[in-house]
Amino acid sequence: LPGKTDFDIIVDQELLRERLNGKLPVIKIADYDFIVDFPLKELRPNNDFNNSIRLHELYYSIEEEKYKAFFHVPTHSIIDINPATIKELPKNLVQIEIPFERKLDPIGAAKEYGFDYKDLLIKYPLERNLEAKVIPIEKTNLPYLVKVNNEREKDLQKNKPHKSLRRRKNGKGL
Repeated sequence: LPGKTDFDIIVDQELLRERLNGKLPVIKIADYDFIVDFPLKELRPNNDFNNSIRLHELYYSIEEEKYKAFFHVPTHSIIDINPATIKELPKNLVQIEIPFERKLDPIGAAKEYGFDYKDLLIKYPLERNLEAKVIPIEKTNLPYLVKVNNEREKDLQKNKPHKSLRRRKNGKGL
């Protein structure tokens, strides 16, 4: 296209203007909108500023460049799961994968890390409909962990020594 640069073609100019004028990006997580607040490194529900998702508290996969967490859909909150003790699948729980910071908010990342936002936007253009990947709990490793933990508990109960029926004598037993 004559007179246009790669930047003009790749980057949605209207979306860029909105972001440069202060409009924060929004990501949809399980059909619910969260505002991306890059300076605070958190995602806040559109209408509930008390219930935020702090990115630094989530598991980050360097290879996949994604944050991963278990998300309770009704409360719009992150749930910590102890893999060694889980014995049943929680209801209304899904696993989510959130894109990494430069993809969530390339303008905020450029400001924070001292990059030219134009260079960053060529690689990570702004997205109007940013969405976290939602994985049903049945398709995660949690059902396997529940099964293993329940089998381990059954084995412990089965191999538990029985208390002697013999009564102890009162006294010091010298």
